[in-house]
Parts: sequence; structure tokens; C-alpha cells
Amino acid sequence: GIARSFTPSKRTLTQQLGFCSIGSIKAQKDTISLVRVFKDIQDTWPNSYLKIIGAVQDQQFYEQVLAEIQKLGLKDVVRICGYCTTERLVELIQDCHIHLSLSRCETFGRSIFETLACGIPNVVLKQANAAYDYLNRKPYIKFVDGPEQYTAATQEVLAHYKLLSEWASEVHTLYADSILGKILKGAMTSAERMVISDFDGTLYHKDSSTHTAYMMNHFRNYDKRILCSARGLADLLAQNAQYHLKADWLISYSGGVVADRTGKVLCTVPLTDTVVNQITSQYPSCTKITFAGKVLQLVLPQTSAVSIIDVTREIYEKQQYLLNVQASKLGAIVWLLQTIDWEGAIDAWGDGPNDAEWLAYFDGLYVATNMITNQLTKEHHAKATKIL
Repeated sequence: GIARSFTPSKRTLTQQLGFCSIGSIKAQKDTISLVRVFKDIQDTWPNSYLKIIGAVQDQQFYEQVLAEIQKLGLKDVVRICGYCTTERLVELIQDCHIHLSLSRCETFGRSIFETLACGIPNVVLKQANAAYDYLNRKPYIKFVDGPEQYTAATQEVLAHYKLLSEWASEVHTLYADSILGKILKGAMTSAERMVISDFDGTLYHKDSSTHTAYMMNHFRNYDKRILCSARGLADLLAQNAQYHLKADWLISYSGGVVADRTGKVLCTVPLTDTVVNQITSQYPSCTKITFAGKVLQLVLPQTSAVSIIDVTREIYEKQQYLLNVQASKLGAIVWLLQTIDWEGAIDAWGDGPNDAEWLAYFDGLYVATNMITNQLTKEHHAKATKIL
């Protein structure tokens, strides 16, 4: 997880743009391509500078980096900072606006998460980047396919910089050492277990009562249960009662509303009035999904173009559901775990792309029809063998 030192700070654009890149200097991090990319950026924003922060792990490659800096005329605007402690790193990036990485392989991408936690948006390579699984739906990080896309991606970030910097700081909450450490400790030491599960396609299988019964029986066997869904709260409460799921908490509207088993609302994340007005003025016939007098979602045909960045979208049956950019199943789950101070083990189940973010976070299980069928077959054979 992210150390406490990496805390959010309000960042605003100044006349001089600060870029940083954290990573050891070696071929794998492709520091030479980083310098070339920054040259393109510097041509567009002449008052910019770059801090390269990390130990030299290949002396010959380091000398090639220095030669490239000299050749491109960047020696006055590129600073090689070397290895530094966590405390020193926080100081070095304090005046930076965007973090760049051209690393060819990131097993986790710690520098990505640490800079985001400080409110620094990122532009990084998509290729072989583990962070993509966790962050690809987030607007404050741009995953690009190659060096030629960095300048355009940087322009996109700068166009909405204040908002993106503010939103990026959610990483400080979601990926903090205190939270991930507690989850890891619970997995290793606790006998008490919680399951977090999507409903449709995970627990409920409309074409198979057998598969539905199998998954719901397993769900009920946990000590504590969280039910997640794009469905509304009233609908989810009805499903919980009808199938005797015994869910202790319900996350409905894709993270827009969190409630306990009685339906008592604990948290809501509606769309802002500004966003609602912008979209409804463009699409007057769009459908409003409201809760407690607030608009939680707007529904449009999947093909309708929405240009504002203040929303995230989920697609169901050729319709796009627009949510507050800060509303997500993962955000709601982490908020709830902190609120109830959960210290036990956690299993997570889901089945589709709208579950990908929180399944990656909890190293969860993708539930597929053939997986359930195979498991039922194994259990049938085991029972038959025992009888024989």
C-alpha cells in the first residue's frame, strides 16, 4: 500500500509546468525514450522541466541518457535526482504537475499510485503495466500505446487539471497501507470471513435455477455479506428478502447508495446539479434515475456522445448509465469497510467488466457459467463415489 507520507495536496497550474518520472535508470524503464518524449512536451510547453528520480542501475545506459539529454538541448531543464528516501521523494515532487512513465514492464507501478495519491495525474504506457487492471477507468491517468501519444495525452490532462488532480487523491484513500494492510492481515489470520458479491450474473442466473441456488447457498455461508448491484436500493432489498440472502449491507446504483440490511441509507453519491443541467440540455429526453430527491444517474442510448469528464459510464443492454465520477462500487466498498472497521478475511465475486475494478482490488473471482457447471459436476462425482 501507499505510505502515509504521500498525502494529497491542492495543485494548480503555474507558468512553469513540472513533470516528474520516478524509476531506476535502466533499459527496462526506457529512460532514453522518456527524455525524447519530454523533448516533444518541451517544444509545446517551453516553460516546463523534468525531474528524473531513481537510482542508476546501469552505468552504461545512464551515460546514454546523459548523452541524449545533451543532444536534445535539455540539460538546463532535465534534472537527474538519483535515489532518494520516501521523505525526500515527497519533497521533490511537491512542485510537479504530471508524472510520466515509459517503463516497459511494471509489476505493480508503485510510483504511479504514490504520485496519484499526492494529486499528480499520470501519463503512462499501457503495455505490460499492472496498474492498468486497477486504474484504466479513471480519468486522472492516461494509458497510451506509444511515445507519440504523450503530448496529446498531456494536453488532455492540462485541459481539466484542477479536477483531475482533485480526483486523483482518492488513490490515497483506496490504496493506503492502513487499508490494504488490514485486508492482508485479515486474509492471513482471521477466521471470520466476508463475501462481497455482484447480484445479476454472479448470484442470480436467469437461465439456471441450479446455478442460482449453488451460488446463493455459498453466499449465505459467510459470516458477513455485502451485496453489490447496478439495481436500485428498493429492488435489491426485495431480492435480498426473496432469496433469503441475508446480506448485511447493500451497495446499489453501482455505488451511488450504500445501505444496511434494513434499508437505512448510510451514504449517497448523486450527480451534481451542474452535470445534470449540462447533459439534460444536450439530451432533453434522457431518463433521470433519482433517489431521495437527488439525481443519481442519467440514462442515454449507448451511441449518444457525452463529452464532459465529470461522469463515469456503465453499459447495460445498449444503454449507458452516467454516474458521478466519484461514485463507484470500489469506492463504496472501501468506505463501508472503513466505517464498520472490518478486520476479517474478504472474498469477492463478480462476472463482468463493470466489476473489474473491485475484483482486481480484492483479487476476486470471476464467476462464469462453465466454472459453476464444472464445480457442480465435481461435487456430484464426489457424492456418488462416497455412496459407492
